[in-house]
Amino acid sequence: MTRSGTDDEGWLPALLDDLLEGFQVLGFDWRYVFVNHAAARHGRSRVPALIGRTLQDCYPEIESTPLFAHLRRALEDRVPHAMENEFRFADGSTAIFELRMQPVPQGLCVLSIDITARKLAEARLREIEGRLEHAARMDAIGQLAAGVAHDFKNLLSVILGVGERALARESGPSKVDLREILDAARRAADVTRELLACGRTQVLRPAVVDLHEVVVALEPLLRAALDAGIALLGPAKAPLGRVHADRTKLEQLLVNLVLNARDAMPDGGTLRIELSDVELDEHYVELHPGARTGPHVCLAVCDTGIGMDEATRARIFEPFFTTKLDGPGVGLGLAAVHGFVQQSGGSVWVYSELGRGTTFKVYLPCCDDAATPRRTSPMTRNGTTPSTPKAQRARSRVLVVEDDSQLRELAETVLAGEGYEVVTAADGRDALARMADESPFDLLLTDYAMPGMRGTELIQRALDLRPDLLVLCTSGLPQHAFTGEDSLPEHVGFLEKPYLLSDLVEAVRTQLDRSTRSPTT
Repeated sequence: MTRSGTDDEGWLPALLDDLLEGFQVLGFDWRYVFVNHAAARHGRSRVPALIGRTLQDCYPEIESTPLFAHLRRALEDRVPHAMENEFRFADGSTAIFELRMQPVPQGLCVLSIDITARKLAEARLREIEGRLEHAARMDAIGQLAAGVAHDFKNLLSVILGVGERALARESGPSKVDLREILDAARRAADVTRELLACGRTQVLRPAVVDLHEVVVALEPLLRAALDAGIALLGPAKAPLGRVHADRTKLEQLLVNLVLNARDAMPDGGTLRIELSDVELDEHYVELHPGARTGPHVCLAVCDTGIGMDEATRARIFEPFFTTKLDGPGVGLGLAAVHGFVQQSGGSVWVYSELGRGTTFKVYLPCCDDAATPRRTSPMTRNGTTPSTPKAQRARSRVLVVEDDSQLRELAETVLAGEGYEVVTAADGRDALARMADESPFDLLLTDYAMPGMRGTELIQRALDLRPDLLVLCTSGLPQHAFTGEDSLPEHVGFLEKPYLLSDLVEAVRTQLDRSTRSPTT
């Protein structure tokens, strides 16, 4: 079969060109005999550039890939074959194809379907299912703890009642022992109350609360509880929103988080308490089971301590899980925090790195009679901010570097929707390759924590290549955590995770606006 065909069969190439499935025929010498438009599009090429050339001419690295081994077997052994293959193109981008190879008299027919979008959706679904499974496990553990607490509470009531009667009758040496028993029973009762909090079955007395007032009132107590080498930085501003919650439990929550931060900084450091108005959108809620959309007040407690690995971070809210094997406590503090926040309609998010500190963010919904949280800019219907026309923004090229595939895809989608030309990379090495091979970028948007190469190293190497490159760095750590050799260069923008889509768009626009300003302004 040829590209043009005879008059009798001229309808066949036209029919094949209309297929959404890629259709190509390779000769026994690996030359392209026929290629429809879909197959050429899958290969990031055009039909005239392929016909008559060999597969190796068009894709020089093909012979070193597993794909070529399967093609050779199907062609030489005349054995049909099917497979999925991730193809990496010359520009470093990748796509996943479902391939079917069928021997034909002319050589080998290869049918291809681009399943990249489907694979990304499946990966995202697995991630969401994993988080939902973890949330369900946490809920089951909490309910179990609460059930145990109810039974234990009855037993403690008996112990305390009988012990108090015995103490009233006792006048000899055993009186000291009875007091010890009663003190231990009272401490056990405190543990029981924390277990009830884990199961979100504690008795709350909610009221409209100003979180800023709570923090300011507790600051003297918190400062007194910290070691001399720990600097406490209070919130720089008060949020407009109010929350409907139990003030006493809020105070306990804050004390608990601060004491945990203190214990994580045995050699001193900085502890920062921050308050802000935020509005959680559907994308955030989708990735954080238990969270709800709408206006919230965020209480963040950030330390520069020893941090946690992923395995520890995944278990910190479980009842009785503790890393303080030689210290006080039974591992119920953070479990109680989690239970109280959920019982109050909120959610908790934590980010931590070994040696880089930890940030806890507590999101509590604003109550209906509270002031509406301020936004940095007006929101449009789709959750983004109004800005300059897309025709103007289309001149800007943005390189997005993020190892989390969901965040990378989300950032690409929203920025492309705003009119920017977006290229993505999964890590620092991938990003540098794109900078070397492609047209100059106007903005580098990079995550800080990535495997292989940290964001700060990527930023420095990118600026060595392009001193005028604009840069925006994202991280789950607060900006003040970047000190010493990890300090961000001057004029590098910063966006703290988790961010809303509107925050991302605004941060990108703000950083790109620098190109119109004088370097000294």
